Amino acid sequence: LARSQQKALTEMVQNHAVGADICLVGDRGTGKSSLVRTFAAALGYRTCTMFCYRDMTSRDLLQRRTTDERGNTIWQNSPLLDAA
Repeated sequence: LARSQQKALTEMVQNHAVGADICLVGDRGTGKSSLVRTFAAALGYRTCTMFCYRDMTSRDLLQRRTTDERGNTIWQNSPLLDAA
């Protein structure tokens, strides 16, 4: 990890230790995913990547629309809900 990522990782572990929530926001390619994978591996957690987009709605964060074998529209829980 880069020095800035090592600092961020230390802060993430400290925040996690006191029960604080963590949200990483940054430009593409700045190492957010690798930082999270390192954090999770150090603490023995599994990860699931969920990409967020500027035009996402709250429903997109919670459910995704799909179809069943008959072609009917159904809503499935997102990885965010599965993780909770």
